[in-house]
Amino acid sequence: MTADITCRNCGAHLPLTGDQAVVVCEYCGKHNPVPAGVRAVAPLPPADAAREDAAAMAAVAGAIAEATAGQISAHVSRTGSAIARKLVGCIVGVVVAVAVLGGVLGAIVPAFFERVEPVVEPKVAGPVIGEVVTPSWESADGLATARNVLTSLEAGWRTSVRCEPVHLFKVRHDGTMDMGRGGEGMLSMICRDPGALAGLAPQTTSVKGGTYMVEVKGGLAGGMETDTTLPAPGGASYLEGWPACDLASLRRAAADAGWPADGYADVTWPDVPYALSARGMLDAVASEAGCGDELVAMMAEEGWDEALYGFFLYRVAGYDAGDLPVHFGAADCLPVDVEAIKKRIVDEMKSKTKGCAPASAKKSRKKKAG
Repeated sequence: MTADITCRNCGAHLPLTGDQAVVVCEYCGKHNPVPAGVRAVAPLPPADAAREDAAAMAAVAGAIAEATAGQISAHVSRTGSAIARKLVGCIVGVVVAVAVLGGVLGAIVPAFFERVEPVVEPKVAGPVIGEVVTPSWESADGLATARNVLTSLEAGWRTSVRCEPVHLFKVRHDGTMDMGRGGEGMLSMICRDPGALAGLAPQTTSVKGGTYMVEVKGGLAGGMETDTTLPAPGGASYLEGWPACDLASLRRAAADAGWPADGYADVTWPDVPYALSARGMLDAVASEAGCGDELVAMMAEEGWDEALYGFFLYRVAGYDAGDLPVHFGAADCLPVDVEAIKKRIVDEMKSKTKGCAPASAKKSRKKKAG
């Protein structure tokens, strides 16, 4: 099974094709370090093959010894040299030693490999992750499976668990995923215990435990508890609900918008576009001439709930999206014009200020004053 990791920036599935220490995400360009434990390593040969190789090596060494002894003895008989006879004894002794060594290896090598269990696929998780794939491994509903993962973690790990966006890879044209053995579909989630960060000591950035990483693929539902690290400001977002739009409808809507109708798609739910995130909106309003400070203060006072702007993120690996929409609505599956939404919000905010109301609002105020 090919090793893989998840991009630390966008969560994309990144297959590993060698023993590289760093892999660059094809979606966002992030350089991701590859832990030594997951770098692609050739599987150990089975014991029978090792035994056969060792036996063959011993046989070859024996044949070489026999042939060499015969050739050199014939040469000595022709020359009659005493020195050559002594040399024959040394050479034959070395060759025979090689043959004996081959026989010893033939016994040791198989015994060694019989004690080593080759690891060729990930371990299945313990009681935390149960039967989560629905309705079947070969035709799985990725979103329904993600809901089952969350329910399983609530029951077996932390009742207050919160999960970051779910990443679905290799979604077929009908919205299903083949996550069975030999299938290419995969679900990836990172879930956290909200109370874990409360255990952070001063001047530290991580605490033991508190994060559960989940992957479902290849007929296996796997999970691993890891340390919780302090997220960057504004860098963490969580599942706040489930969309009404299903994956089959999403694929049809994307095809209508110009994306390929066949093949695989990669889907993330939910994804908050940077332009509509708290950080992105602060950048937008701060740049407004004449009233940027006022708008920033307004956002600080009223707050910004970026969870209201979570959409489907739609991608096709290796396909140049160009001007195609990449965000789709959670309720209607339709393409989302992120810039239009941002402009509408900023205009509404400006209409509430004194220094940078839209031009139409300023004209109406002058008329009322007149």
